[in-house]
Amino acid sequence: MVSHYWWEGVVERAEEVVAIFKTRTSLAGDVSDAVLEHHSYTTPAIMVLPVESVERGYLSWLLNATQPAAPK
Repeated sequence: MVSHYWWEGVVERAEEVVAIFKTRTSLAGDVSDAVLEHHSYTTPAIMVLPVESVERGYLSWLLNATQPAAPK
């Protein structure tokens, strides 16, 4: 995507890649921390958006895919 934004008093233009990470609300902080740790930007755009509606099959998959690993 092409972004236009104010940065340090100047309008900037940049080509960027959008990434969407789908996870549980309880894991959003961990995902945010990982993005901040590995992203090249000083201030990457990290947003946590509430889900208003989700198809049941997809929700089941998401919850299963993000559950804690069973102890060995």
